[in-house]
Amino acid sequence: MIKYIIQRVLFSVPIIVLVSILFFFLIKMSPYDPVENELFIQGVDIKNDPNVSSSLYKKTYIELGLDKPVFYFDIVPNFYPDQIEEIASKPLKDAVYEGLKKSYRWKDIEQALKLYTQWTTSEKSCAEAKNVAFLSDLLPAACQSSLGEAYRQSLRKMKTNKANFFFPKIRFHGLDNQYHLFITQLFRGKAKRSKLDGKLVSGKIKHAAIWTVALVLPMLFLCFLLSMALGFYQAIHRNSWFDRISTYISYLFYVIPLFLLATLAIVFLSTKDYGSWTHWFPSVDIIFLSEKSPWSSVFKNLKFLILPLFIMLLHYIAILSRQMKTALLEEYKKPYITSLLSKGVSQQTLFFRHLLPNSLITMITIFTSMVPASLAGSLVIEELFNLPGLGRLLFRSLDLGDINVSLPLVLILSILTIISYLLGDVLNAYLNPKINLSSKTVGFE
Repeated sequence: MIKYIIQRVLFSVPIIVLVSILFFFLIKMSPYDPVENELFIQGVDIKNDPNVSSSLYKKTYIELGLDKPVFYFDIVPNFYPDQIEEIASKPLKDAVYEGLKKSYRWKDIEQALKLYTQWTTSEKSCAEAKNVAFLSDLLPAACQSSLGEAYRQSLRKMKTNKANFFFPKIRFHGLDNQYHLFITQLFRGKAKRSKLDGKLVSGKIKHAAIWTVALVLPMLFLCFLLSMALGFYQAIHRNSWFDRISTYISYLFYVIPLFLLATLAIVFLSTKDYGSWTHWFPSVDIIFLSEKSPWSSVFKNLKFLILPLFIMLLHYIAILSRQMKTALLEEYKKPYITSLLSKGVSQQTLFFRHLLPNSLITMITIFTSMVPASLAGSLVIEELFNLPGLGRLLFRSLDLGDINVSLPLVLILSILTIISYLLGDVLNAYLNPKINLSSKTVGFE
């Protein structure tokens, strides 16, 4: 079993790495300027402050590691430069990329960039020259100078010297790249702050995780016990009035979406709008948090967790109890049950020693898949009930573009999902000795 667990963990690592790579490149494609975000956290609004020098921008650009290659390797045309990320100016870099996409050779772009920089910084007779975009054909005709003419000629040469054919080349950059720096900082839990409030990402996730644990863990525990009890009772008393009514109610809570069920509960169970008798639970309110002791905040606001816990229980019990009943009835139809009954085994022994353990294999598989589903459901519940958990934090960070917070949260949820499925496999193997956890597979000879 230990060997199997190690194999599954080793199999899961590449999946987590692929998820991190995917989100890293999604971040790179984001329209947000990371340097502007970092300066904004530090209290410098570069968009509205014209006094911010380019040297501060370039310094922050280097501190964030944006001057390094993006990944461990890349595959590019052979006329691409070895390092384009060293260009700190975003407009210049975008213009260079556009030129490369048009098959302009790098040596021609580099020469044009040198002349462009000299022309725009030294031109004094024409103020319009400083507003000309790099590689733009819209050059002011009134700007007559030797540098301006040289820049014009470099553009003409660039267009006539396009690379009509090229070979791809692979460039290896080693560990000194942006992705490696990002992963290193992520798992060390340092150097990342929220771009919204400047707080450490690790601290925000820690405080939010306590609220999610306080909501999801009791829900999963109660859901498993109550679903087993309800499904067990329905299976024993199948086709009874209790079985029929409880089945109809389970279907009702199953087909109603979780967000609609929560909204109806807020409207009809936590307000006095339809009479004082409908105000069963505390109204949704602002929760005041304690920075020193997050658990004390949970205990002081424990009453606000009752209704969301109740709603999630209704929804997931409706799913799990039905599966429990079906698993028990399917197990009851198997031949070994008839054999046991013919030997005079009592109903109590039959259910608790044979039916229940064998049915738990199906239940555990479904239950472990519900763990990530409940974490996803907590996103809706926490947002509707104003609970400061991981789901609400993820929703807000995605909505406001706070990628420093959203990416670690997605990785954490991915890891928890993999762990839950791994735990389900191990429990199934423990309950059913017929399940072989070795790497050997059964084949036909």
